[in-house]
Amino acid sequence: MRQAVSRTAALVALYRAMESSRSASTRLFEDPLAPAFLGWRFRCALRLSRLPVVGAAVPWSLIDGHWSGPRGTVAVRTRYIDDVLGRALRSGVNQVVILGAGFDSRAYRIPGIEQARVFEVDHPTTQAKKKDVVTRRFGTLPPHVTLAPIDFMVSTLDMVMLDSGYRGGPYLLHL
Repeated sequence: MRQAVSRTAALVALYRAMESSRSASTRLFEDPLAPAFLGWRFRCALRLSRLPVVGAAVPWSLIDGHWSGPRGTVAVRTRYIDDVLGRALRSGVNQVVILGAGFDSRAYRIPGIEQARVFEVDHPTTQAKKKDVVTRRFGTLPPHVTLAPIDFMVSTLDMVMLDSGYRGGPYLLHL
C-alpha cells in the first residue's frame, strides 16, 4: 500500500499560506514556500481566501475541521517558534532539530539559520514531497539542511539522528 503525504502537513501549509497572503502590516509572518506544498484542493481554498467578498463568505469550518481555532493557532504558534528560534540562533545555537517537520519551511526562511545544521525529521513520504518542492524552488536542498526520514514502526529517533550526523549534547532549546 502506497503511503500518502501527511494531511496535517498539507493543512498546516494551507494555514501558513493564508496567513502569508495577508497584508504585510497585519500578517504575523511570511512563508513564501507554503503555497508550493499545496495540492489542487488547498490551492483553490487559498485562492478563495484571497478574494475579498468570497473569502469572507467561505464556511471555513469545512476547511478547519469540526472545531474552530486551528488557523489562528497555527499562525500564532508559527510566529512564536520563529521568534524563539531567531533568538536561539543569535545566541549561538548551531544545531536545530525539527520533529514532525512536515512542510515547515523555517530552514529556508529564518535569517541566520543557514549558519546552523538543521535536521528535519518526518515520515519518508512527506519528506519526498518536501524535497521535490524545495529542490524545484532552490535547485538543490541547501547544504545546512539534512532530511532525516523516520518510520517509527521500523526505526527509533536516536538511530535516525545518529545516522543523520546529529551531534548529541545538551539541549539548548525546548519548544
